[in-house]
Amino acid sequence: MADPMGQGTDSAVISDAFVAARELLRRAEEDAAGIRADVDRYVRQREQEAELIVAKARRLLTMAEDRAASMDAGAVPAAGPAAVEVVDAERAAATADRSQPAGIDGMLAAAIAKAFDKSFPE
Repeated sequence: MADPMGQGTDSAVISDAFVAARELLRRAEEDAAGIRADVDRYVRQREQEAELIVAKARRLLTMAEDRAASMDAGAVPAAGPAAVEVVDAERAAATADRSQPAGIDGMLAAAIAKAFDKSFPE
């Protein structure tokens, strides 16, 4: 027999609403955990790329400084593997992911190119 005041029905509706809310919360927690994992992976990838760029920049800067020092001493540097490395770096920069902001990468590339240009006599 149904409750004349409808309290049994209200209680069932409220109970169903809480069950649905708990399910939505569980899904939201799972989604948030997945997003956090994706963000952590993205950050690690960007950190690794930054480390590689800095390492390459250090090598190129050292090479440019060595060439500049040898030019100051009167020696003319020969184009060798270092020049190939610069061409490879430029090619990699040209094919890099364009969806990322240029920011620091652009400034770093400009500084490296400037240092490299200074290492060759005009």
